[in-house]
Amino acid sequence: MGYFSASPGAIYPALRRLEEAGLVKGTVENASTLRPRMAYALTLAGRAALKSALSRPVTREDVIRRIDTLILRFSFMDGLLPKERTFEFLRSFWTEIEACLEVLEKEARMNARWAKRTHYRLIEEHAGKGETK
Repeated sequence: MGYFSASPGAIYPALRRLEEAGLVKGTVENASTLRPRMAYALTLAGRAALKSALSRPVTREDVIRRIDTLILRFSFMDGLLPKERTFEFLRSFWTEIEACLEVLEKEARMNARWAKRTHYRLIEEHAGKGETK
């Protein structure tokens, strides 16, 4: 989907596409009631695709533009990936965040008006160069 949205207008069309692709299987529950519902479960192909997506390396672009997706990926790892793969994910996440901090520190030093902004004070605190006020 490219991003996560909890709205029914995004979820149900996505579930239909996933089912058409053979990644999930929907079954009707409580069919004899006034409000039957569809329950979806991963197929074997869907489970393999999810594991593959969760195992992708973290990129700088992910940290800058898709931090919410990274957090969502992390939340799905438990029980699907071995602990070592989860630790690798967290290490690469940390490495990319640190690299972004280095860029922000450089930008902050070059731009004096940043000195009064909360982001700059947080960068200084992280780098051990100052205190927040």
